[in-house]
Amino acid sequence: MNRKFDTYSDNELFAMLVSTAGREQAFKELYRRFEHRVWAYCRISLRNDEHAKDVVQDVFLRFYKAGEKGATVGNVAAYMMRIVRNAVIDEQNKTSHRLLKIEDLEISVPFQEDNQNELEQMIETALQLLPEEHKEALIMQTYSNMTYNEIAAIQEVPMTTVRNRIVRAKSRLRELLSGYVNNGE
Repeated sequence: MNRKFDTYSDNELFAMLVSTAGREQAFKELYRRFEHRVWAYCRISLRNDEHAKDVVQDVFLRFYKAGEKGATVGNVAAYMMRIVRNAVIDEQNKTSHRLLKIEDLEISVPFQEDNQNELEQMIETALQLLPEEHKEALIMQTYSNMTYNEIAAIQEVPMTTVRNRIVRAKSRLRELLSGYVNNGE
């Protein structure tokens, strides 16, 4: 095989994990491709860098072991994110502390710096009021740059359901935060 590993598809690389031929290089390339997406999802969901680092390591270990065991995977990205989702849920069951910062939402706010902590708490509270599926879909789309189809594969629902969940999540967040954010205007 003379091709560079970055020219292989995700499925071709995963097949190499299963077959042992080029396993290490294939894993490194898959890690390179998914590292940012996995990290972003873990960090946003867990709001604790140390916990997120642990979960990222666990995710890639689970992924590697699945390849070693010969798992059959149709969509590598969806499979990876399903592992991430399950690992995050496991971690959340261990710890309940999750905070979302204003910078993460990229909301333009007419407040001074000393009000930022208060606004971050409002955002966290508003997110906690969203149904879990809506919050999860919004995080995957916004912070992991996942498509509706990828999210649908992970959540095991139709793509239109994902789109509706994201629209409803954004609408509800705007509604919940509108009084607070618009006070300064």
